[in-house]
Amino acid sequence: MMDHPDVRHDARALKRARARAEQAERDARRLRDQRRRWQKEGTHLTRAEFEAGVPCRGCGEPWFDGLGDWPALLDMTPEQRADHDREEARYLARHGDCRAHRESVAGNHTQHCGYCCPPPPLSAEQVEAIRRLLGGRSAQPDPASLMVWEVTHTCGHTVRRRQHRDHREWNLYSTYECQECGGEIRGVISAVRIGPVPEVEHGEKPAAARVPSGPKPRSKAALRRRLREAEAQVKALRIQLAQLDEGAVHAGPGQHAEWDAE
Repeated sequence: MMDHPDVRHDARALKRARARAEQAERDARRLRDQRRRWQKEGTHLTRAEFEAGVPCRGCGEPWFDGLGDWPALLDMTPEQRADHDREEARYLARHGDCRAHRESVAGNHTQHCGYCCPPPPLSAEQVEAIRRLLGGRSAQPDPASLMVWEVTHTCGHTVRRRQHRDHREWNLYSTYECQECGGEIRGVISAVRIGPVPEVEHGEKPAAARVPSGPKPRSKAALRRRLREAEAQVKALRIQLAQLDEGAVHAGPGQHAEWDAE
């Protein structure tokens, strides 16, 4: 029975978290299906078509309009602000309900919808720059800088993931492909910070194999960290109890991204 105040509070928190996670699921699946349609229907522009000024096949608007960049709102003249507001109204009339980010090419006014319009193709220089960034050892994070989190999906499956230790909240993706569900997209209901990546995973001897050099230090900071982690795990257990009491585990506009045409 859910008669304890903490359990009732956790049940309400779970309901809100599930609603957010399920909306994220719907958005991610919708975009996945759209990308599949782009591939099937050949909606993407080639780089040659893009550079030749072929309009976007998603919305029919140009990527290059030759109107230059918008100045900052505070720096606009009355005429520029009126033009900006007209373009904003025109965009919202076409894409106000798309729940997607916006894109444009540097030096141009026309904005494109992240749901309706395939992104412009990368240039050879951009591909090479990305390859260099992802190909070097420096692109791999230091395991000692990471913390392990236990992430619970809407399907009830949990998986351990990592993010930088500076983050006190789960700040990475709101949806994942759950391998236990055959790769289906699932939203994240909760994430509990577990602790540092085990030393054995990044090349060091496990603590049990090292020769002790004296009594283990117990600083206040270390004890507080362990207390926070224990409290987080208790919260996760309460969420699981609330899920059981609930009956069973159920099986914005974003920021404006600007592309460089080079």
